[in-house]
Amino acid sequence: MKVGDLKRAELRGKLSSFDADFAYWVATSTPSTEQPRPRLEKHVSQIERLGNALAAERDIIESKLDALTSPESVVAACTQLEIDILDLHRVWGFFRRKFALRLVPRFFDFLEALDELAFHCYRRAVNPAIAAQTLRPEAVKEPPLVYFEDSTIPSAVTRSSKSYLYDAGRHVPKAAGLLAMMNAMPFPVIGVPWSQVHHLPSALMLAHEVGHCIERDLALDSALKAWIDGSVAAQRAPAWRAWQSEVFADVFATLALGPTFAHSLVALLAKDAATIEKETRTSAAYGEYPTASLRVALVCTVLEQEKHSAAAGEILQDWNLAYRKSALSDFKPDILNLVTGLREQSPVLSKLASALRFTPQDQQAAERASNVMLSPIAGTPVGDVRQLFASAAHAFQQNPDQHAKREIDQTVVRTVLEQRAVGVRSVVSGPVVPRGKQKDRDQAEATNFFASLRAARALAERPGEDTSETEPDPELLG
Repeated sequence: MKVGDLKRAELRGKLSSFDADFAYWVATSTPSTEQPRPRLEKHVSQIERLGNALAAERDIIESKLDALTSPESVVAACTQLEIDILDLHRVWGFFRRKFALRLVPRFFDFLEALDELAFHCYRRAVNPAIAAQTLRPEAVKEPPLVYFEDSTIPSAVTRSSKSYLYDAGRHVPKAAGLLAMMNAMPFPVIGVPWSQVHHLPSALMLAHEVGHCIERDLALDSALKAWIDGSVAAQRAPAWRAWQSEVFADVFATLALGPTFAHSLVALLAKDAATIEKETRTSAAYGEYPTASLRVALVCTVLEQEKHSAAAGEILQDWNLAYRKSALSDFKPDILNLVTGLREQSPVLSKLASALRFTPQDQQAAERASNVMLSPIAGTPVGDVRQLFASAAHAFQQNPDQHAKREIDQTVVRTVLEQRAVGVRSVVSGPVVPRGKQKDRDQAEATNFFASLRAARALAERPGEDTSETEPDPELLG
């Protein structure tokens, strides 16, 4: 047999290995008579949509292979086809590793509970946009997929896309526009640190990352710029615009989880007094984040506006006692205008804020659940997903020793999973999603994704071009 014929069979085998592997994961998530409640039941729509997206590229590769009529033409084209098939496996492999973590019993419950929190925060934000007709049902992404990674704080891949490209497409050359390619995938992913396994209070930072996913998936950039420009003094607007994504994510998470998120953020930001008190920003380098003191003032102002006044006062008082001074004091008057302007500058942001709101009644429910778990005769907490997560954080903040001794995080995770509905979950609560249009959209975006990878390689292979490999971010910032 000629080399070209052997190469053709080899390429078909490598392509069919993708088919076989993906079929395994579809079976692992799809109910059947053999497994009516598959372990990955809640992920069936994510896997299905990812399969639809990747199938477009798989079919393109097969068509290219079918078009090669002679053994010689196969040999001539085999290098590029090998790379194309490997890219297909790499992109799928990036997501498969996240699903595979859920097959490890030690991680399954915790990751599934985090998925529930991300889902409920994400869903509350998406449906107002659909109702306002600023987001078409077929354009709705699946809820975020949470996984463990080697970082110090949670991080959405929407902002850490260099890490995604390194992981999913090693040896992909650097080129302008590659960082936007994650938009092609049908759901976002959010990494949480390995150190947070079985520690829910730190996991509340997940809501901040969901905020970043919402900003991207609802295309809020223009609305956020209008919000900033309409709320702050003109001379300080450039700084706030530089920080707008992080400011929005902090506001989003505070609206979604109330005082317990603010406490978690303070714990994350706390450093030695000299570092916090000297922290500043300049027009030469505003960076992506406001200073820690401005962030604390921001979330406390949100709490005040949402009728969590006692918690806001307590948090701010403790912060100001620990850190006696801070730079950028002239920025602080902007904060109240920003928080009130959220509901005044944009109907979309106003509706989103109303849908997210973690009310004083929600906080009271969380505190009751916390007290039940901390009481001498511990009972089962009662509440919805957000209230239960807040109750775990509240119990930790009230009594860290008893929080650990009574295994409160495990109790909350178990309760969250016991009360979730059976079957596939859906982000969209109103109109029926047009699946045909959704599939066409997913496939078109994925096709553009892979075409861009090929174009980037072709560009890098030109003489004089930078062919260095994409490096991961040195630190995934939250």
